Amino acid sequence: MGKKIRLIKIISFALIVFEILLIAIFAILYFTNVFGFKDAIQPQWVLLGSAIFVFLDCIYVWVISMSIASLRHKTDLHAAEVIGSDVQEAYNFAMIGLAVTDKFDNVLWTNDLFKDRHIDIIDSNILEWQPELAVLKDMSNMSGEKECKITLNSRTYQVKLLIEAGLWIFKDVTDFEESFNYSKEQAPVVGVLMIDNYDDVVRGDDDFNDIATKVKNVIFNYAREYGVLLRRIKNDSYSMLCNYKNYCRMNADHFSIIDKVREVSSGTDIPLTLSIGLAREFPDVIKLNELANEALDIAMSRGGDQVCVAVYGSEMEFYGGKSEAQEKRNRVKDRVLADSLITLIKSSSNILVMGHTNMDMDALGACLGIKAMCTRFDKKCRMVADLKATESKTRAAFTSSFSKEEFEDILITPAAAYDTINPNTLLVVVDVHIPSMVMAPKLLDKSTKVVVIDHHRRGEDYID
Repeated sequence: MGKKIRLIKIISFALIVFEILLIAIFAILYFTNVFGFKDAIQPQWVLLGSAIFVFLDCIYVWVISMSIASLRHKTDLHAAEVIGSDVQEAYNFAMIGLAVTDKFDNVLWTNDLFKDRHIDIIDSNILEWQPELAVLKDMSNMSGEKECKITLNSRTYQVKLLIEAGLWIFKDVTDFEESFNYSKEQAPVVGVLMIDNYDDVVRGDDDFNDIATKVKNVIFNYAREYGVLLRRIKNDSYSMLCNYKNYCRMNADHFSIIDKVREVSSGTDIPLTLSIGLAREFPDVIKLNELANEALDIAMSRGGDQVCVAVYGSEMEFYGGKSEAQEKRNRVKDRVLADSLITLIKSSSNILVMGHTNMDMDALGACLGIKAMCTRFDKKCRMVADLKATESKTRAAFTSSFSKEEFEDILITPAAAYDTINPNTLLVVVDVHIPSMVMAPKLLDKSTKVVVIDHHRRGEDYID
């Protein structure tokens, strides 16, 4: 069909040029009266000749139209033979468009879907019509699905190419895309919000502290603006529920509630900040709630004043965390923690203590501090260290501060320490909480009793 149409175009162009030349020659001879041409031509002859030309042109146009219609009919009949007329109806019902191209990517035939949607691409180059489809030609030599998506007249089509047949399949997926986007926008996002330092600022049952009231007003106004449902859990904490669309709005705003609360309480002795844990991209809200609480724990362990987002199956995301972590001094809590550590030390058969790889002075000091505690209670404690994985200044200070006998009594290599571990061994990790950064990671896998003492903001990966 494509070759015949191109031939018709060439013939039509030649006829038009021929007629224009005849008219031009006639006009030149008539108006210049060469050889007495003007005197020899009668006006009725001019009118008769013009009528004959118009009649012949009409006959030619009619013949060409019938020829094209016949070609289209033959093509449709051929397509019907190939795929069946009933199947074509099924394609139309399923909103599937078909286009057949030649080896030069010129469209030879389309089914009724294109005509019904006023998309005329017959004899057009399909790649010039939609350049995005070129990726399918590029993928033709690659394995896997040859599909892409395009937008045409406000509708989305998923396009697949059968390269051997030159068949392009256009599947209208507009309704599916709209449903998918709506479902994604309405997916639940669960969170937990906690006001940091609330108990230190609001004493007893006095829940009407001026700063606390201002902070809560900021929280409620922010939740109202971004469509977040808040429910109070305790005086200083709230559960959060919103959809993914509103979460994206908060994310685009960089969770400005963190900065707003910090500004409200700035200038006070103990500033109020927020720690927020959020969880998304999981259909079970109970699981999302668990992830949100874990994210909140991490946000608080990193010093608060930040948002920690748990994305199921992906790494956690952190926002904020601009203020310095506030040290909370609680003598009762300190005593309880100290008593717990002493109990563990006393009930253990032996104690191992280690810091991080490339051990520095504060890790060494923390190890020696644990060693001194164990000595106080007559418990054997060895420091696990590889001097090759120790800073040069720390190594020099360590080796010069103890005699050879003391050095051997304090230090133990990771390999030797691994053999001393039993179910009643206590492993104390200091100055680090990330498993991959400790001096001897294998000890963590074998030990059943582990204590972590660290001052760094906790990351997503931490020792359990």
